[in-house]
Amino acid sequence: MAFDKETRNLLAKTVTACRRRLTEDREAAEEVLSSERFHERLPDLRGVVRGAVERAEKRYADERAVYEESLKKALNGLEADPDWTKLLDEDREEIAAKLTCDMPETARDGDPVRLLQTLLVRKRTLPGLIEELRDEIKRRRPSEPEPRPDSGDAEGGEQFAEEVVEADALVESTVIADYDELDSWLASLRKKLTDLLKSNKRIRIKGR
Repeated sequence: MAFDKETRNLLAKTVTACRRRLTEDREAAEEVLSSERFHERLPDLRGVVRGAVERAEKRYADERAVYEESLKKALNGLEADPDWTKLLDEDREEIAAKLTCDMPETARDGDPVRLLQTLLVRKRTLPGLIEELRDEIKRRRPSEPEPRPDSGDAEGGEQFAEEVVEADALVESTVIADYDELDSWLASLRKKLTDLLKSNKRIRIKGR
């Protein structure tokens, strides 16, 4: 994993502080071990070791509490996003899971210094993770349905479907010789159009 300059500096300072304290503890331990009355000073040695471990464990516990609170605030910020409620339940659960603290509650059963370093890295990279999750919300947001073209309104607000009819399908080839034949031809055309109107369809007659 590559870290930015600020993260590397933070880690360097943390390691330096730990090393400084470890140096002091090591010097105290070496003094006890090199003492001619070594056996009498064993309680001092145990105190040095116990003190170093307890300091690391306390620092870890303090930093973890701050980190856990930061995760909760981050999740609340994502849940306030207008697109959050548009996501599927499983998508929300998956994104929220990335803002849960999976670090041990205490460092008593592990290496306090290593756990502390890991924790400080996660704290420093949290803002970047939040931005990634915001992008993830936008990516997983369901697409909005495309608006249907306006087909016009009938009386009472009822929508008309549109029926496209070729002119050749309405008008049959015929010869009209008198008014009776004209009336008959117009009646036939009217019936075809009336049947379409009865089915609540708007008629679009397409010519050549």
